[in-house]
Amino acid sequence: MAFRDARPLIAAGLVWLALMAPAAADPKMLTGAEIRSQIVGNTVAGEMGTAFTEFYSPDGAIRGSSADGAYQGKWTIQGDMLCLEYDEPLGCRRISLDGDKVTYITEGGDVDGTGTLLKGNPNHY
Repeated sequence: MAFRDARPLIAAGLVWLALMAPAAADPKMLTGAEIRSQIVGNTVAGEMGTAFTEFYSPDGAIRGSSADGAYQGKWTIQGDMLCLEYDEPLGCRRISLDGDKVTYITEGGDVDGTGTLLKGNPNHY
């Protein structure tokens, strides 16, 4: 009998815990300063139409590789956007960072690519 009487109390406790649990944090949209401090000097391994790995060098160079081989490019920061240029300008992207998960977001708000942030230049580009 005591067990049956405790069920409403247990259910109420579970509801309270669910309400008090912190919500999962939304991915953080990086500012220009945060792009410089968190992306620059590091590598992203991901997918943007094709698999890639690229290092964002502090000197503004991009060095990377994909299934097509090694490549180079340039990056700049304009406002809160990372602007990319390879053989021709690719345009600027907002950068979202959730832990080590990077998302590239176009000026129109579409997800253009995703990847994993790797510290430093582990591939020695």
